Amino acid sequence: MNENVTNNKKRFPWLALAVFSVVLIASILINFSTLDISAEPEVAELFETNPGVRSLGLIFGAVIGLIGGLLGVGFQYLVTKFPTQWIAKDTHVYKNEIWSALFYSSAIGIILELLATLLDFQGNIVFSILVSIFTTALFLFLYISGENKPQHIKRAIIIVSVVLAGMDIILTTGAL
Repeated sequence: MNENVTNNKKRFPWLALAVFSVVLIASILINFSTLDISAEPEVAELFETNPGVRSLGLIFGAVIGLIGGLLGVGFQYLVTKFPTQWIAKDTHVYKNEIWSALFYSSAIGIILELLATLLDFQGNIVFSILVSIFTTALFLFLYISGENKPQHIKRAIIIVSVVLAGMDIILTTGAL
């Protein structure tokens, strides 16, 4: 009986991490390959005379971008998990499902931001707000639709997510 309980415990969502990583690296590669360097003649000349520099920049950018993206999702996890525990007054808030929902919703957010860049919507305040609301709603959908959770945990994570989305919208609109 104890073996079944131990085996039922959710493990870290490695597949979600892999999906997030692939989407992030693909986004970085697409952004870098569509980068307009004509405004910077020194960079354009460097790329023409030494094609290896562009490849090195691409690899370096992808590695640094992946590390930054993972740190960003890790920070999101921290500001989601601990306030949720505090509000719910419960230490078991299904941490691996938080990770999974964060990885998948962040991957979709990255795709939407890439589309915004490619379609020249970058800096459009309405689009940025809609992306923020959509990724928050997607995160909540993925988290709540998983394993059946107690009502107080669902309520707590909704409160935390709405507050974080509100802060994101305020910071986004202030930055634009």
